[in-house]
Amino acid sequence: MHNNNSIFITTLLAFSLFTAAGFGAVNYTYITLGSTPGYQSATPTGLNNAGQVVGYEYDASFLNQALVLWNAGAASIVPMPSGYALAYTTDPFQALAINASGQILAPAKDTASGASVGILFTGGTPAVIGAAPNNCGSTSTMVLGLNAAGHVVGATSGGSCIVFWVWGDGTFKMFQPPEPAHFAVGGIDDADRVIGVRCKNAASSCETGPIFLLQAGKSPVHYKLGANGISAPNNSDQVTGYALAGPGSDSFFWLNSTTWVGIPPEGPLGEQSCCYTNPNNGGYVVFSRPGGGPYAIMHEGSVLEEIAGNFPTNASPIALNDAMQFIASSNLFSPAPGNSAPEASAQVGVVQGRITADPSTGRFSQQVTLTNNGAPVRGPVSLLLEKLSPKVAVYGLSGTSVRPGLTGVAYVDLPDSFGAAGSQATIRLEFIDSALAGVNWTPRVVAGMGIR
Repeated sequence: MHNNNSIFITTLLAFSLFTAAGFGAVNYTYITLGSTPGYQSATPTGLNNAGQVVGYEYDASFLNQALVLWNAGAASIVPMPSGYALAYTTDPFQALAINASGQILAPAKDTASGASVGILFTGGTPAVIGAAPNNCGSTSTMVLGLNAAGHVVGATSGGSCIVFWVWGDGTFKMFQPPEPAHFAVGGIDDADRVIGVRCKNAASSCETGPIFLLQAGKSPVHYKLGANGISAPNNSDQVTGYALAGPGSDSFFWLNSTTWVGIPPEGPLGEQSCCYTNPNNGGYVVFSRPGGGPYAIMHEGSVLEEIAGNFPTNASPIALNDAMQFIASSNLFSPAPGNSAPEASAQVGVVQGRITADPSTGRFSQQVTLTNNGAPVRGPVSLLLEKLSPKVAVYGLSGTSVRPGLTGVAYVDLPDSFGAAGSQATIRLEFIDSALAGVNWTPRVVAGMGIR
């Protein structure tokens, strides 16, 4: 048990993490996330691309809990609005989450009525999400996921029915999953697509059932191979999850609706990892080996490398961001500061085309032309999208930066042919802007080996 003045940092051994930009050997550190004064135990649950973490903390009696936010490892309490109390829940489908804009979603209770609600904090200002409109007397609200636009997926139950919805800016948009009384939501992507499991019994104790991806105005997409539970999706709607199998369980990474691999992909079923993260937007997953072995990294279904070092390996990895930071138990693991790729912004001209909507995908696209106006630069070359509009996500990003001062900034890699003096590359960027906030960003270019 530690308070916010006792943060432990340990350097890990180097491991190889290969991306399109090629990090080479990367050192990791971990931080133990402690509690605030008066509290003695903390449980992190959510992580965003800026490395902020949210979770619960408890006093010595374990009867009182608080919502806690960690910034750079320092803990602070997020106060609940008057008349509401944080609702600790053992329901694995309820969400205590934080998005890239720093919005925090928490389950709560109305202290006067006892009704369950959700609370979305934006810049510290709370918005209470109560019961969605219904005709069957349902009053209890469960919040089940949060996306980059600040949209919340949830359900209102009780009375004679359960209704599912996506909430944004005070408005409920209803959707109808297959067999609502048996549907367990895994999460919501940045395009407001919802994924979940149609359980074979009540959602609170889900038996293996089919996975469905739901999107307004489109037919449900049925994923092959059933599950008992799944993670939140990334923006390619990849998920991780498990299916009970005899005395053990099988863990899977769905690369799409028809293709999946085990976690890890090698070895017999029933002897797979019990512990893994969600897939991030780059298609990476962190997991622990069966029997408490070292952490390892998968990418698009293949194991890249094990992470070795003098650090806790038995803790369950539960959340991974696009900067390859992950939470395991009360620890936040991060790539250590290293050699940054040289900056090439001064000599690379960047011309941004107009933003256009693509009705077939619901995404927005932009053509960007880059010209090397100076001496040759060594590849790989990456375009960072600095100061990206809040609530906008980059679709198909290569990763997010871990450079000092740029942590969490999305980047895309340029074609290998770019780099000679006078060379030019035209790329097509895609954005998810379900909040219709408008897309703006400032270019920054780095070239050569080193961290992005």
